[in-house]
Amino acid sequence: WMEVLRRRRPFRFEYEIITAKGERKWVLEIGEGVYNDEGGADTLEGIILDISERKRMEDRLRYSNEHDVWTGLYNRGYLEETLRGELRGRDSVKRALIGINLSLMHLLSVTYGFQYGQELIRKVADALKMLCTSRKRLFNTYEYRFVLYVSGYTDRQELTAFCREIASTIDAVLSVEKVSVG
Repeated sequence: WMEVLRRRRPFRFEYEIITAKGERKWVLEIGEGVYNDEGGADTLEGIILDISERKRMEDRLRYSNEHDVWTGLYNRGYLEETLRGELRGRDSVKRALIGINLSLMHLLSVTYGFQYGQELIRKVADALKMLCTSRKRLFNTYEYRFVLYVSGYTDRQELTAFCREIASTIDAVLSVEKVSVG
């Protein structure tokens, strides 16, 4: 408010509060100063509105825009945004994309039903999530495809060992189904 009054501008700000009852709410505060003849602010005039429902809706929209609904993983669009952002950084960190192709699982869906295939995809996703760290992030980029984005690895041997770990993890889930992985 002090900066707004000094510049004689209107004030508009969204922020989260905790009510006297301990509830978290988002509010929008809009206001401006009322100035006297000498140019000083006599009073503040404005309104504070509860925008909690709008914020919840924005969060739901953001989540559905960035995530695959079935697995809860970040989607291809979010991966592309992540890569664009990291390209702007131009640091010397080594990065790799590891693609996982499960397209043969489509045959299981055709044979046993869509729900069956989707449950297997979710099981694979859950197993792969266990391999994730802040340097290894998993994305669901297409119906039967995942991508692991690895940053900060040291050498090819580290990546090769990680790929073996991925294959072993997926094999543990799909070996019963007789599905191969690419």
